[in-house]
Amino acid sequence: MQPTFRWQPFPGPSEHHIIEVKKAGRLKDVTYELRIWKSTPELPSKLVYGRKGISNPYHAIEEPLIPSTHYLWSIRAHFFLDGHTRVTEWSLAGHALRGETVPNQSCLRFITPGRQD
Repeated sequence: MQPTFRWQPFPGPSEHHIIEVKKAGRLKDVTYELRIWKSTPELPSKLVYGRKGISNPYHAIEEPLIPSTHYLWSIRAHFFLDGHTRVTEWSLAGHALRGETVPNQSCLRFITPGRQD
């Protein structure tokens, strides 16, 4: 099981002030960082996959995941603004909280399908 993950590109349509900054040429070189953890009853969960420097708002993971398993995932954008490196908060289901660490129970979730024999 090697799913493709997709997310809203940065900046999103509701981020008008950032879109204007991008149009002015001040925001450049947006890339994404993806992390996937095997979900466990206790935190921290085990990181099973991570990639930086993803250039598109989607990524087909390169390593198989375990069938019938619960996972957490999160994504964040890296970019240059006025020549300085910046990073967004991690994506969370619901509201993003500043300084939130990942993984946590608010990360995005999925379950891999059962084994196809």
